[in-house]
Amino acid sequence: MSTSVVYPAKSAPAIGYLKRSSNDVEIFVEDTANPNMWVKLLKKYLPSYIRLNSVTSLGGRKNVLDACKKDQAIDDRKKLYIIDGDLDLIQGKRKPNLKHLYRLRAYCVENYLFDEQSILDIATNFDGGIDRESAQRKLEYSSWFADNDKLIKPLFISYAASEFLLKKKIKTVSFSITRLTKVHPNNDCLCPHKTGARILNVYQQTKGEIDSRKLQKCVDKFNDRIASRKVEDMVSGKDCIMPLLQARMKNLFGVNVRMDVFFNMLANKADHQYDPYLLRRLNQVCA
Repeated sequence: MSTSVVYPAKSAPAIGYLKRSSNDVEIFVEDTANPNMWVKLLKKYLPSYIRLNSVTSLGGRKNVLDACKKDQAIDDRKKLYIIDGDLDLIQGKRKPNLKHLYRLRAYCVENYLFDEQSILDIATNFDGGIDRESAQRKLEYSSWFADNDKLIKPLFISYAASEFLLKKKIKTVSFSITRLTKVHPNNDCLCPHKTGARILNVYQQTKGEIDSRKLQKCVDKFNDRIASRKVEDMVSGKDCIMPLLQARMKNLFGVNVRMDVFFNMLANKADHQYDPYLLRRLNQVCA
């Protein structure tokens, strides 16, 4: 997977200035991997006359926030610092009150790439012997997503509740989702037993420090908060859903590409209507 150069937070304005010859807007992001995906996606949200050939990777949320805090001046620069939604969305945490900062409306930028029609385009490109309608029936996208959502939702609720109550980072997306899947060729679906065991383990760790009633109250509150939201917006697209989708595309249509290539292919087809707030914000920045 391609990796971009990571710049220190204090150098963000200077780097943005140096890139003016190729960029009309300065975009600063957390990611250190696959900057091309960011460019492809953001071009869907930017006015057509605005040039964007690269984003500046600052190497993590803290670095983006630190850089943004040091760059609060209202000047002639067109700039936007972007952070992931992460578990903040389930936990109900407010976005930091900083000028020039945008928090994604989903867990991470990869969540912006999910689109059935884009996925079908890839399927029919790789499997030349299948028509679109047959690919759609074979993919069973909605039912596959729904089946996995039933397990992904309580998994991420457990992560959010435990981290919120313990006031410290716990092992979440670093616990590979592939450890929770069924065996091949059904490795594109989570295993109820493995996932249930993982959720139980997270709660057991939490109960070692937090009263059980307090934990249950927190879990209920978070479930209520996201009841009207799409689960696929609230969990990690990059580390949870995408590995499952990639496995499904490989199993069904022979799509055998690196994850970053898969992301780029989806970004080419991304729909700017996914996040109208980002569309409006970038238009305001570029006005």
